[in-house]
Amino acid sequence: YQAGATQGMQAGGMQVGGTQGGYQAGATQGGGMQAGGAGGDGYGTYAYDTTTTKKAPAPAPVLQIIPGMPNNLAEVTHFEQKLPTEPWLAIQGASCGPSFQVPQVAPERATDYNGVALPDACFMEPTTNPDGKHHVQVVGDWGGLMHHPWNQTVIGPLAADHRDRNHFKQHYRPYVFDIDDFAQAKVAEQMQKRAMKYDPDYILNVGDSFYWGGINARCGAPVSHCSDITGQWKGAFEDMYTGPGIDGKQWLGVLGNHDYGGYMFSAAWDQIIAYTWLRKEPSTQRWVIPGQYWKVTAKYPDFAIDYLFVDTNVFDTWLPEADQAHNICSKDHNVRGWGCGVIGPTSPENCPKWFHNLWNAQMQWMSSALGASIADWQIVVVHHPPEGMWGAKDWKKLCPQYGIDLIIAGHRHRQEIHGPNSESNVLRPTAYIVSGGGGGITAENTPEHNGADDEYGFVDLTLSKEEIKIEAISHSGEIRSTTCVTPRQPGSMQVLTGGPSMCDGIPPGPRPETLPPDVPYGGADQPYSPNGGVGGQDAYGQPWGPAPAPAPWWSAFNPFAPLVDRLRR
Repeated sequence: YQAGATQGMQAGGMQVGGTQGGYQAGATQGGGMQAGGAGGDGYGTYAYDTTTTKKAPAPAPVLQIIPGMPNNLAEVTHFEQKLPTEPWLAIQGASCGPSFQVPQVAPERATDYNGVALPDACFMEPTTNPDGKHHVQVVGDWGGLMHHPWNQTVIGPLAADHRDRNHFKQHYRPYVFDIDDFAQAKVAEQMQKRAMKYDPDYILNVGDSFYWGGINARCGAPVSHCSDITGQWKGAFEDMYTGPGIDGKQWLGVLGNHDYGGYMFSAAWDQIIAYTWLRKEPSTQRWVIPGQYWKVTAKYPDFAIDYLFVDTNVFDTWLPEADQAHNICSKDHNVRGWGCGVIGPTSPENCPKWFHNLWNAQMQWMSSALGASIADWQIVVVHHPPEGMWGAKDWKKLCPQYGIDLIIAGHRHRQEIHGPNSESNVLRPTAYIVSGGGGGITAENTPEHNGADDEYGFVDLTLSKEEIKIEAISHSGEIRSTTCVTPRQPGSMQVLTGGPSMCDGIPPGPRPETLPPDVPYGGADQPYSPNGGVGGQDAYGQPWGPAPAPAPWWSAFNPFAPLVDRLRR
C-alpha cells in the first residue's frame, strides 16, 4: 500500500508525543459513498463472492446500536491512533500472583492500552497435574452463530457454513451432520475433559472469536457502555466454556479479521476489547484483551515466558475497490457514516492506512519487547499463520534476530503443528501452531465422526524450562500429534538441546502438513491405528475401542444412506 494511491486520501500524518503515548493522526477529505441497504444477520449476510464490478453490492448487515453510542460518528473524518513503539506499564508496583491483572480503571477508548505490558503473573504453586507439569490450552476461530438461518427450533451456537456451494465454491465439500453443525460444542467439551485431567493455568485465544462478523453491533461506543446486547457473549462464550478445569480460567487473546467484521471494519471490535472490563452479567471476568497489541510475562518456579499478543489483520486489508469478498476495508460493505469515530477507521479510504500504521508500530514494538526479553521463552500469539502473504517476510527477519521460540496462530480452519524440523516450516527452528479448528466456522476439509482428523480441535501445551510439548487434540479427544520444542537462540539457527525429552518414546503421530488425504495412518494396506500409534490411548489416558465397521459398498448408491447412518449413530 502506498499513501496517496486512493483518491480522496490525505497521505501522511504526524507523530505526536513519545513512544509510550504517541497518537498518529490521519484524515480523509472529499469523496464519499452512498449508504447501502440492510440485510439479516444470519448466513445470508455474508455473500463473499460479491464483487464491485460484476454484481451489485451485497447488503450491509444490520448492526445493533450500543446504548451511549455518539450520534455524530458520520461527521468524524479524522482518526487518532495510539501506537506506542515500546512496551509501557499501566500498573506500577503490582504484586505477582497467579492471575493476569488489567488496570482497574477502564480506558476511555478501546485503543488506549495499545502496547501495554501487564504486570507479571506468577504460577509458583506446585501443580496437581499427574505429569507434574504446568499446562496451557490454545483455541481459535471458535464463536459460532447464535441463530440457524431458517430453522428457529435449532439452538446455537452453530458453525458458520464456509463450505456452502453458492458463496464459497472453492471451499465446497460435503456437510457432515452432527459434526459440522455443532463443532464448537464438541471442541469445548473436549477442552473441558482435558482440563479435568491436565488443569490449564490459562487459555490462549488466537482470534475470530465471533462469526460471521464479530459482535453484531457497531463500533464507536465508549468502553464504559459495554454490554451483551446481542447475546453472543453469553451464548458463544460464557455458557459454552464451563465446567471443572475451565471455570475461572483466563482467556488471553487477540483480534481476528472476523472480529473486525470480516469484509468490513465497522463491527464492534472495540467492544471485544471493552469486555475485558465488564463487571456485570454475563461476564465472569476471565476475558483479557486490553488492547490491539500487548504483552505479559508468565513466571514459573524455574522459568519464565514472555507472551506478545499482536494484531496481524493488516494482511486482510487492501484498497477499497479490491476483493470485496475478504477485504476489511471493502467499499461495498463499509457504509458511509459507519466509521468507528476518532479511534478509526472512519472510512474505507483511510482504512488501509489505519491498519498499516498499526502494523508498522507493532514491528517496532516487537523489536523493542523481544530485544529486552530475559525470559526463557518468547512466544508470539497472532491470528494469521506466519507464512506467505500473511507477513512471512517480516517473520523471517524477527524470528532469527530475536530467537522467537513459538508462534501461535489460527485463521486457517483446521489444526496444524509446524515443528522446528519440519521441511514445510520456512521459519525453522522457530515452530508455529495453526489452531483454527475451534468450531465457530466449518473446517477446511471433511471431518470424521470418530475424530480421526485434523479439522476441529484445540491444542494443549505442556510447559517446562527445557521444552514445550505440543499436543494437537481433535473434536473426539484423540491426540493427533505430539511435538516438542526447545528454546531458540537469538541470532542463530541453534536451539538448546540436551537431556531427556517429554517426547521420548512417544511417536509423533500424523503431521497435518504431510498427512495424505484419505490414507489410514499405517498406510493404505494397514488397519486403522487410532492416535497414530500414540500409546493406543485418547487425550485422557483411556484406551481406544475397536475401529467402526466400514460402510457396505452398496451404501454409495443409496440416497438414504446418510440419513440411515445418522439415525443409527
